[in-house]
Amino acid sequence: MSESIIIREYNPSTGDFIGNISTFDIGSTNLGEFSPVRVFDIYIPTVSIISNVKLYIISSPKIIINSSPIDISSDGSAGNGNFGIETSTTFTSRNTLIRFFAGENLPVTIGTRASNISKFIYLNAKMDLSTTDSGTVTYKITLDYS
Repeated sequence: MSESIIIREYNPSTGDFIGNISTFDIGSTNLGEFSPVRVFDIYIPTVSIISNVKLYIISSPKIIINSSPIDISSDGSAGNGNFGIETSTTFTSRNTLIRFFAGENLPVTIGTRASNISKFIYLNAKMDLSTTDSGTVTYKITLDYS
């Protein structure tokens, strides 16, 4: 059986619910500059419990995710990189992020803040100065449920 995953977006300054979305969209950015922080969560209303929630970047043609990750934490995030990711059980306004994806196909553990709701997920991105062409990244969500 397949369950419907709902991705919900929140105002990054106030935490107010904006609406349900079909994709994570962190917008465009200029070379060397970070995009504004976007805030999401994952909700599955038809299940009792979600666990083992992870987010990956699985595709990044022409875009450098992280050329040399450092300070890898227990959740899989790095202390440097071009694609920011942080999580929180309570909403906190953030203008910048200090944790990043360590690379392609390397998951970051998200965790939950309620039985069927992920933690808040904060994302942003920076195009590395060595990027010579535009591109798109693809995010992948994995989780267990019952």
